Amino acid sequence: VAAACLALNLGLYVVIRSGFNLRFGDPSLTRFQLLAAITVLMYLVYHMGEDRNIALAGFFIVFLFGIFRLNAREFTVVTLYALAAYALVINLLMHLRPQAIHDVPGVLGEWISWLWLAAFLPCFAAIGGHINTLRRKLRESEVRFRNLTEMSSDFYWESDAEHRLMQRGGSAGKVSTVSPFVRGTQIGERRWEIPYLSPDEASWRAHRAVLDAHQPFREFELSRLGTDGTEHFVSISGDPVFDTSGAFKGYRGVGKDITERIRRIGDLQRLRAAMDITNDSIYLTDPATMRFVEINSAACRRLGYTRAQLLELGPQDVLVADREQLRRLYDEVIAAGEQGTSAEMHYLTRDGAHRPFRDFELSRLGSDGTEQHILISGDPVFDESGAFKGYRGVGTDITARKRAESALRESEDRYRDIVENSGMVICTHDLEGKLLSVNAAMVRFTGYSREALLRMNVADMLTRGARDRFAAYLAEIRTKGTARGLMQIRTADGKTRWWEYHNTLRTEGVAAPVVRGIGEDVTERKTAQDALRESEVQLRAILESTGEGILAVDRKGKVIRANRRFAEQWRIPKPLLDSRDKQALLEFCASQMNDAEAFVNKVHGLYASDAEDMDTLTCKDGRVFESHSSPLILAGAFVGRVWSFRDTTERKHMEERLQKLSHAVEQSPAATAITDTHGRFEYVNPKFVEVTGYTQEELV
Repeated sequence: VAAACLALNLGLYVVIRSGFNLRFGDPSLTRFQLLAAITVLMYLVYHMGEDRNIALAGFFIVFLFGIFRLNAREFTVVTLYALAAYALVINLLMHLRPQAIHDVPGVLGEWISWLWLAAFLPCFAAIGGHINTLRRKLRESEVRFRNLTEMSSDFYWESDAEHRLMQRGGSAGKVSTVSPFVRGTQIGERRWEIPYLSPDEASWRAHRAVLDAHQPFREFELSRLGTDGTEHFVSISGDPVFDTSGAFKGYRGVGKDITERIRRIGDLQRLRAAMDITNDSIYLTDPATMRFVEINSAACRRLGYTRAQLLELGPQDVLVADREQLRRLYDEVIAAGEQGTSAEMHYLTRDGAHRPFRDFELSRLGSDGTEQHILISGDPVFDESGAFKGYRGVGTDITARKRAESALRESEDRYRDIVENSGMVICTHDLEGKLLSVNAAMVRFTGYSREALLRMNVADMLTRGARDRFAAYLAEIRTKGTARGLMQIRTADGKTRWWEYHNTLRTEGVAAPVVRGIGEDVTERKTAQDALRESEVQLRAILESTGEGILAVDRKGKVIRANRRFAEQWRIPKPLLDSRDKQALLEFCASQMNDAEAFVNKVHGLYASDAEDMDTLTCKDGRVFESHSSPLILAGAFVGRVWSFRDTTERKHMEERLQKLSHAVEQSPAATAITDTHGRFEYVNPKFVEVTGYTQEELV
């Protein structure tokens, strides 16, 4: 018997170790072990004497072995086998070993024992079936809550009493977001010991205080550098875990990847910043209600309202127009714009597959008459025979979220429309110059496609000279946070254009610093300014090359322009000329005149007149100037006067000497005549007339 028992146990050990038992519906082989044990027990009962009733107590031990594994049906089969085996033993004793049963009452006693077993063993079937039912419900409950947890989170985690990570894992059926970070928390580490981008130290201290107080926490957000090089955000929640004695054992919780939500918020903030960076007033109006729905900072500054105050008003409150006029205007704008419509519908296909479903959205009319949105997830439920019984799942009211998303989309669309249709060039780039975003105006401005621009560095578009200064621009934006000036770029078709920019640096709320750029194509203005400067240079060169002194003054006598020859003629010191002090200049010039008072009075009189004037000015030192004064007319208006001075001192002296010489020849006692190359008389003096006897008319 001992050898048989040993062989049986060795056989079971080999079957279990080899995995052969996994081929059966009951890998633990509990039913087989119970039937084998009953068989061995009946063998012992058959060979025992009067102590057989004691051996029957072994049924209790055998059945107790299967109480946690067998259901009521399986216990019934084992019970019937045991009763049949014991009845067989009694019959074998009566026919093969009658000496073991002394008399009829002894046979009766055996059958009474059989009846006792028949009454006792079914109790195990009832108890075992109840325990098995409880275990099955517990497993179903565990699966149900696990599924519900998986539906509502991306991953789960556990930590010990020292807040070190003990376990973590992703939810089944979802893309794993357990560690989207380059350096995530490892088993045995605390989450604040790993490099992070947010939150700040104060938030970490507050979070650790909650953990040390063993309090639940919800939606604690943190961010680290992701494996794709961008900032990733995770929201975690947790509850403290205590043992039966009340001792703190650690935390258990779940987490969600909220990177996409944070990025959408960041996009909205960038769009709002793009609106606020421009100096143009921007208003977004709802034509149906005639109310402002968004206003930028420039509009607030110009109108003198706060943003909150303007959002309570409409265009009719700040414009000189009534509601009907504005409504007709908006109708015309809408009719002239792009036409389009959109709709969103949800429906559930029914293909009879009884598959799990996740995050199905439906909407219905609420009791208050508004549309309500619900997000549901579910798993199919089957009975033990595999028959489909229905669905079990969870639902979440996402009305607030849908309204927020709708508002966010509308706001994003408004801001995107403003940025894309703005006449200003708007873009963003990193601190190396790599373009991150561009608007439609920049596409038109450069001639490159949007896709090509997003693969370029700003320096790639600059001309050679502008590219040499680009490093200085980047250094300025890094240190000062702002930069403004002119950039010369080369467009896709090889043309050179000028861009006047005002750029600012953004460092808050972004994973890496971003430069916000806004500019304007000022090529035509720059060309006009350059032409004007060239014209001024030419005018200055002409004024400086003339032999006359030129002075231009406004109606009040203030010097507008004077050339070098004017200063030399009047011997004006350079500091005095540069001062443009009209009174000091007038007094300095008048001090050189023979009649200073008459000179000053005439100048003052010409200031108020638009008549031309010519005069000869004589200085104390004998210098003589011919002056010509004309009104300065711009756009048909008298704005000043222009004087020109010609130094005629030498000519005056020559005329005086010639006059004296002519007088001497006329009075000379000698006959004098002047002829041309042909011998014809050009001049004869009175003495020549007297000597020849001809008249002067006859001779000349």
